[in-house]
Amino acid sequence: MTPEERMGLLEEQLKQVLAQVQELQEPPELFVFVAIPGVPAHNNLAERSIRPLVVARKISGGTRSPKGSQTRIGLASLFGTWMA
Repeated sequence: MTPEERMGLLEEQLKQVLAQVQELQEPPELFVFVAIPGVPAHNNLAERSIRPLVVARKISGGTRSPKGSQTRIGLASLFGTWMA
């Protein structure tokens, strides 16, 4: 199969999936970005929002107990809310 034929086949499959998603009353969460223009198909914003927490955890060696983890998550949530 040539690259052009493969691309044509993929485009046809994508059109079929798009048509099926658009027929649904409420599209499943996985296909929201297909059904609603403007919704990104990636999660970069979510990944970037937790990156400082991950870096801090790696530098500090993490917490030593489940209670410490809960405290860190709670504080991160509060700080995130205050910064928004």
